[in-house]
Amino acid sequence: MARSGRQRGAVGSSEGSARRHLCRAGAWLGDQDETMGNLIHRDETPITDAGHGITRQVAVGNKMLLAVVTVQPGCSVPAHSHVHEQIGYVASGRAVFRTGDSERELGPGDMYTIPGGEVHSVTVISEEPGVFVDVFNPVREEYIV
Repeated sequence: MARSGRQRGAVGSSEGSARRHLCRAGAWLGDQDETMGNLIHRDETPITDAGHGITRQVAVGNKMLLAVVTVQPGCSVPAHSHVHEQIGYVASGRAVFRTGDSERELGPGDMYTIPGGEVHSVTVISEEPGVFVDVFNPVREEYIV
């Protein structure tokens, strides 16, 4: 029971009101007249060996691609650029990210954004692999297996 005497999530409480609003059809995702979404277990997605101590698993949407990229200790994603906007999250490990003239060490819980066309690279400096969750828009066709 909450201090007000109301149950958490009860109708009339602010939490219950928010929950009703968020759970309404379309409140989160809009009216979805398109295809249904996919719920994917990681063991249902192939692991692609990208070479140089790098592997990735991907989920592909209509306009975005999510990649879980694992980079072994001491390995690097070489300097490159692509037209895709990239936004990412460091799930584990520590790495030095280089973009343009900047260099910064990032670790678990840190995030990054890389505009399309910007040259960037990553080197894992921890003793454990670096695991990065990257989202690309538009879809990176070359990542699709």
